[in-house]
Amino acid sequence: MILALAVGMAASVAEPVWPTHYQRAAQEWQAGRKPQALEAFYIGQLRGRINIACVKQPEDGGPALLGALQEVIGRPINEWAGGEIDQWLAGIDAALAWDAAHPDPDVTTPACRQAQATQRSGLRKLRANIENSRAEIASKRKKNGL
Repeated sequence: MILALAVGMAASVAEPVWPTHYQRAAQEWQAGRKPQALEAFYIGQLRGRINIACVKQPEDGGPALLGALQEVIGRPINEWAGGEIDQWLAGIDAALAWDAAHPDPDVTTPACRQAQATQRSGLRKLRANIENSRAEIASKRKKNGL
């Protein structure tokens, strides 16, 4: 069901490539390949945020799609990752490495290069926060029954 929803949502946006990473995340998740799903999810999130910053589009287009994919695909992946901190960190590292090794078609102007740098920095900050908050994350998960 998640995969069908992701495919349908991604097909509703004109040309962006970033939703395909969410599709791959959903496929990997359904196949039980959680670390691969995590990496694909963070690639999609990073590239989606860069796309939204660089490509003029209506709010009910890319921004709405990104929000929906974050909720539908990202929520279960992040809930799993919170219980597997080392995997979570490795997934973020892999996504950042993949992004650095594969040119982003949306990054064509100085403003887009700045948006890319900002989004990459934000993901690195998230990673550092996770690394520094291991005990707090574990405590909150336990309190919430996860």
